[in-house]
Amino acid sequence: MPAKITDKGENTWLLCVSDGFTPGGKRDYKYKTVKAKTVQTAERAWASFYSEVKRGEIARQKPKTLRAFYAFWLEHHAMKQQEASTRLHNANLWTRIDENMGNIRIDKLQPKHILEFYNSLSKTGVRKDLKLDENGELVEGQRLDLSGTFVRMHHTFLNSMLNMAVKWGFLAKNPCVAVEPPKREKADRTMFDEDQLASFLSKLPGEALRHRCMVYLGLTGGLCREEIFGLHWEDIDLDAGTVVIDRARVYVAGTGVVLKDCKNSHRHRKVSLPPDAVALLKQHRIKELEKKLKQGTNWKGSPMVFTTWDGSDMHPHAFGNWLKRFCKDNDFPSVGTHVFRHLSATFLIMGGADIRTVSGKLGHANTRTTLTVYAHLVQSAETVTAGIMQEVLAGLKAKGEESKNKKAQ
Repeated sequence: MPAKITDKGENTWLLCVSDGFTPGGKRDYKYKTVKAKTVQTAERAWASFYSEVKRGEIARQKPKTLRAFYAFWLEHHAMKQQEASTRLHNANLWTRIDENMGNIRIDKLQPKHILEFYNSLSKTGVRKDLKLDENGELVEGQRLDLSGTFVRMHHTFLNSMLNMAVKWGFLAKNPCVAVEPPKREKADRTMFDEDQLASFLSKLPGEALRHRCMVYLGLTGGLCREEIFGLHWEDIDLDAGTVVIDRARVYVAGTGVVLKDCKNSHRHRKVSLPPDAVALLKQHRIKELEKKLKQGTNWKGSPMVFTTWDGSDMHPHAFGNWLKRFCKDNDFPSVGTHVFRHLSATFLIMGGADIRTVSGKLGHANTRTTLTVYAHLVQSAETVTAGIMQEVLAGLKAKGEESKNKKAQ
């Protein structure tokens, strides 16, 4: 066993502390070199070093570069715990992290490295997806830097990955903890007001049945686009008027459409639909069966609710492409498909549905998410309670006066 303190000469001392055993069964020794004029000072330094080791402030495994750790994390965590779409999203974020910090030893990674990386992402011209015109010039109106929201995504991913590094003993502390992440930029989301929505719905009957069904699934069921395009006919009970969300189909740039299983997540849920939405789905079902008979042996046989002319899976972007055209042709504000999900939550909250019910309908992980996104609506709905309580008090007061008058008689 090495000596706990070794005099190296010139007021230099080598400290040694045993920190259990390595995965291979060998003693794991931690070393530290300090400057001290006397052995007593060196002993005090050793005692401090010993405390650091036992508190877990000294990493228990040999340091690797951040790039090497990413490969380890990918094999031992991401491939087992994350969905394919999440891994692909993180891989995109990792590309920039790797370019800037991949070669840094993970135990030498400091908050300043991370701050410098975030600053580099905020510089003008950092974007790699800029569009050029036919003359090779930048198309005007493009954002040349990355949004605070996108930079924050890098922080969230890096922080999560380094938390695992601490858990596994590659790091003593996560340097991301000391870094203030960029603020999210609030999206200026276009919404329909009640009059616009009424006009929108009044013009829907002239559109294809499948598009009308998509709108109603979003508006009355709170489904997002990916959930709508993940529906199988077996998920829908037309008699009971319910839909079970079991999967979602997500488009990932560079990869294509990826299927996400919702059965073991908070997004798995059963949603009730109103009669108008069920009636549309029944009509759509008949249309799909007629299409299948017409195609005969050419029918691809997709189990999806929304298919192409030959029964192949329909691309999730089909909904947005139709909506963009429909809004333009009818002079409506340009909106995304998510607007119907937001309107669904809006009407439910303003109609008096409790937040837990709304959260469950939308498939949020918890009510905190719903409260954060729709805080202004919840507050607006809450103000109505003052009027309700005033009416209650007036009624109680009237009854009290009536009882008082009866006793006086």
